[in-house]
Amino acid sequence: MGIIGNPRKRVVVVGCGFGGASLARRLARRLDPLVEVVAFDTGPDLYNYTVLPRTLVESVPQRRVTTPLADLFSGLPIRLRIERVEGVDADSATLHTRHARLQYDYLVLATGSRAIPLQRDDASDVLYPKSARHLNRLREHISRSAAAAAEQRARDGTGAANRFAIVGGGLTGIEFAVAVREALDAALARRHASHRRPLVEIFEQGSRLLPASPERFSLHLQARLEAAGIGVRLNTQVHRVQEQSLVLDRQAIAADTVLCCIGTNPNLRFDIRGLGDTLAGIRVNRCLQSTVNERVLAIGDSADLAYRTGHFSTKFASQAIRQGKLVAENIGRLLSGTEMRPYHCDKLPVGVMLGTRIGSFEFGGWYYTGRLAGSLKRYLEMHW
Repeated sequence: MGIIGNPRKRVVVVGCGFGGASLARRLARRLDPLVEVVAFDTGPDLYNYTVLPRTLVESVPQRRVTTPLADLFSGLPIRLRIERVEGVDADSATLHTRHARLQYDYLVLATGSRAIPLQRDDASDVLYPKSARHLNRLREHISRSAAAAAEQRARDGTGAANRFAIVGGGLTGIEFAVAVREALDAALARRHASHRRPLVEIFEQGSRLLPASPERFSLHLQARLEAAGIGVRLNTQVHRVQEQSLVLDRQAIAADTVLCCIGTNPNLRFDIRGLGDTLAGIRVNRCLQSTVNERVLAIGDSADLAYRTGHFSTKFASQAIRQGKLVAENIGRLLSGTEMRPYHCDKLPVGVMLGTRIGSFEFGGWYYTGRLAGSLKRYLEMHW
């Protein structure tokens, strides 16, 4: 493997999700020709996971779900490399892929997150709905459930009561529960089999939904979900998934389809040397710079900001975008020898879809639910 050299300051961005893509674009626009921007990603597209629940119930243009990175970077001096980074050595300021070793002046890790898995038996099936492959399987489960209900109704008039279990009561779990409920009802209506609706239930190990939000908002969301025919089980930990059942604290209950929405971990699944313990992410200071190596920065799910953010989460696309833009500015400040700006972990509004057109937003303890909130949430999903 040869060393690829260049006299300009080279900034390497690993990961082109919302944060990484925003960072690379801003660097290229504002600091060219002072820097050479090299961006790595394992796939050619930016995956807009925020719209995925809605794809179960409505037609969303493919360009809104996946955007080619080549189009995002079109006309900008960014070297896009679609390959997996296999290792980073911060002490020697190099990273390597299967085919080459690359030196950098500054490295930004923006690799996003991966789902925390549920314990399961080999024979059991768990869906992770932010995966395109698993999302297609979820559609198949919904169609089969509706077909089974229609057949049962034709046979004995009772319909079928399958259970769709959503494990995790965060934003992802809530929105997928709503989307599954609507998709099932629409499929049943098409087959004239709505006599007995399949069960859709959220299982949350905490005492309320969205524990980082105000309690009033959590209770409001729970009431809206229950009114829509979605069960909510709080203080309920799912220990394991067996074939067509969930193992809870004191019982096992039937579950025909299980969606895992319990959270994520940093997606740093490559060899990292010289940056300390990276299990919770890259430990960064207030300027999003590694506390171990000043030439390495991290944003989004790759950054360990937990000890500085207070009680609310920064693991949202909107926060990653803000961090990416700030890091681009701070790299410019490093090059000019001026003081970097700290990242202020301001709490941003929290939005959630509660139906095809209905949404809810909370900020500062106040919340609003209705079509206006739904329209705003849809707009923000499409225009990041």
